[in-house]
Amino acid sequence: MNNENYEVANVLEKLSVPVQELQGEAVLLTLDDVTDHKYKLEDRKRKIAQELHQATSTKRIDGLRSEYIEARDEVSELVKESGNDIEKRQLQEIINHEHVFLTTSSTQRLADHVSKLRSLEFRSSRAPLISSLVGSRI
Repeated sequence: MNNENYEVANVLEKLSVPVQELQGEAVLLTLDDVTDHKYKLEDRKRKIAQELHQATSTKRIDGLRSEYIEARDEVSELVKESGNDIEKRQLQEIINHEHVFLTTSSTQRLADHVSKLRSLEFRSSRAPLISSLVGSRI
């Protein structure tokens, strides 16, 4: 287990007690409770969620960056071997913009670009199969 995993585990361990306390207090609330206590619990819940997000978000981003680089390398090889001009241009456009989204903290933007690469990979991998099927019918 690397250092980052220990840090996340430490944060999760520290948050478990406040979460259990919050659950206990929330159970005691009535459904129609409009007191200040209800809003204080909501605020505490939000703070715990923020801490949890901060502890785990960098792991998701790092994972998506690694997935993007792996997909880019695979797709680059495939497009080089069997891609058409359109696929080569699309790949180059994605690569030309990677400096923008690789530095982002948005997991959605990274996931979108991984998805674009996987879509391009699928189209490129089908092209040789289709041409071989069409060629065998002639």
